[in-house]
Amino acid sequence: MKITKRLCYFIFLAFVSMLFSCKSATKKIEDSLYSRHLQRNMPITIISTSVPDNKSDYNLLLFNQTSMLDVVNAQKIIDSLFKKKQIQPLIVVAFEGKSGPINNEYGLSNMDNNDAKKYKKLHDFIINELYPFVKKKAGVRKFNTVGILGFKNAAVAAFDVCFNNDEKINKVGMFYPDFTIEAANDSITLANIGASRKRPTINIWVTDVATSFTTKQFCEMMQEKKSIQNLTYYPTTEVFTNNKNRLHQFAAFLLWAFPQ
Repeated sequence: MKITKRLCYFIFLAFVSMLFSCKSATKKIEDSLYSRHLQRNMPITIISTSVPDNKSDYNLLLFNQTSMLDVVNAQKIIDSLFKKKQIQPLIVVAFEGKSGPINNEYGLSNMDNNDAKKYKKLHDFIINELYPFVKKKAGVRKFNTVGILGFKNAAVAAFDVCFNNDEKINKVGMFYPDFTIEAANDSITLANIGASRKRPTINIWVTDVATSFTTKQFCEMMQEKKSIQNLTYYPTTEVFTNNKNRLHQFAAFLLWAFPQ
């Protein structure tokens, strides 16, 4: 079969087009930051879309659990949504606090117990160290929108950070929140949240199994706070271990938090 120069040219164009369509719109780098609050070096993973013409168009998502990045296939989903122009320019900064029965750092910083000191240290790291570090590294004076998310206990910690710092962070994603934190059961945790007189202007995304009574109680409590700008409750029949379900939930959160 004779292949003409014209046909070779079209094949070449098709190949170049395929290469560009497969090119990633995001980049991922590993970094670290020493925390004086936590007294240790904190590894940080950064996923960012291409730099916008105006850096103030960048949005920031503080991802409160680096170990969950791969679980929700974060980079691939962000890349896909950004290529389709469904989300705005975004920087995701992932970090990991300590978890477990002894050294857990995920909780409410206003709880009336000794463990609250640990929660407050992670809280202060996020606001006083990580947030300024990211702004400087990105060369941004002010992000367009700043959100934070977490899973299980880290979801409650993410809410705590957003709730008490709404002048900096105004969106929070809570995935399968676990309100039982160490010695405090879910009733004690909810009581602490309800006792706060603060009226932050924030937006809350909550996803959990539809049978979670505690999560429903939390949502009802938030609806009573008139300052809450938006509360989106995303009930599901699937547990978080369902791979397809968790990918869909993360994508849905991004479309809610940073829509184009």
